[in-house]
Amino acid sequence: MNVTPVSIVIPYKVEGKKLSIWMQKRETEDELFGTLEFPGGKIEPGEDPSFAAIREIKEEAGVQLDQDRLRLATIYSNSLQKKSVCLYVYVYIDNGEFSSSWYSYENRKDFIEKIPPANQAFLDGVLASIAP
Repeated sequence: MNVTPVSIVIPYKVEGKKLSIWMQKRETEDELFGTLEFPGGKIEPGEDPSFAAIREIKEEAGVQLDQDRLRLATIYSNSLQKKSVCLYVYVYIDNGEFSSSWYSYENRKDFIEKIPPANQAFLDGVLASIAP
């Protein structure tokens, strides 16, 4: 089974002691349609995972990331029935680049089931390292 390398970014902001994360609704025509996801995508052959993350954010969200504020949080592998992915998970502190689509992590019970299971598996661990 081939492993597909993917870079994703979890944009976040902290206001007071409240952590919020930015997600977008998936608009693809597959089993994940309508779920909430972090922007990202496949890493091109020979491409650095951080550059892939920056490129994908620009393509999907129209936001140009400052590479100095992009931080690798974890690398997560997930094998499904038909494919296997290796996720390079980055976090990025927002300075006003992202507009709507913010979700309060404190209220995650309201949206956690709308996130694909693979992302649910690593989300708490990643955000624990940045929580106020």
